[in-house]
Amino acid sequence: MNKRIIVCVLIKCKDKYLFIKQDKKDGAYQECLHIVGGGLEENETLEEAVKREAMEEVHISLEKVIPFDFDSDITMYKGKMTELIFLRYIAEIEEITGIC
Repeated sequence: MNKRIIVCVLIKCKDKYLFIKQDKKDGAYQECLHIVGGGLEENETLEEAVKREAMEEVHISLEKVIPFDFDSDITMYKGKMTELIFLRYIAEIEEITGIC
């Protein structure tokens, strides 16, 4: 069975949390709200991956990320049954116009 490591980050600003909607073709969990995240790339640390995904998806530079949860699921991903391993982090940001 295929395995894929997914890093994600719950971004907090004051008393608000950032969620996004992703509808990637062949992606898992379409039509759902998500926290920012994506797949771990080769030769990348978990923290580097979290920060890269935040920059790519919502253009936010994160200084510090803290691990807080993990989970896994077996689901159809890109046409194949895949075990997705989720490593979740949390980060707090200062006020950004349009976000909080």
